[in-house]
Amino acid sequence: MSNIDFSAVLTAQDKAAAHLDLTKMTARSYLKQVLKASVADRADDVPVAEQASWPAKALAAQAVSAGTASEEQIAMLTIEAEVTGESLADLAASILAKSAISAGHVARLTGLRRRAQRRIDAATDPTEVEAALDAISSALAGKR
Repeated sequence: MSNIDFSAVLTAQDKAAAHLDLTKMTARSYLKQVLKASVADRADDVPVAEQASWPAKALAAQAVSAGTASEEQIAMLTIEAEVTGESLADLAASILAKSAISAGHVARLTGLRRRAQRRIDAATDPTEVEAALDAISSALAGKR
């Protein structure tokens, strides 16, 4: 009689499941990197401190355009407008336009990420995971 413990033996199904899990984990990591790079490309030449001011500037620009800006909001935008030589209204309009474009880009990336994540999670084999990554790569390249 044999003393071999067969409970530790991996079946082909166990190996396939482990491979799929590893493929999904790698795909999720790749997805994060690709999306981070896409966001970084849009603000690559802008200092981080300036990027951090964008939400406050967008709120200030919205308030200036609506005629409801606080003294602090007006002061913040006036400083930049004086340096650039723009009127306060023109600067506010420019900020709002850029903010809308940025929000649209982020919304698109969010949708692409969620769709890819859903496809990765639902994948039953590595080729389906690869197809999800190919789809987001194509979408980011402007093909879809």
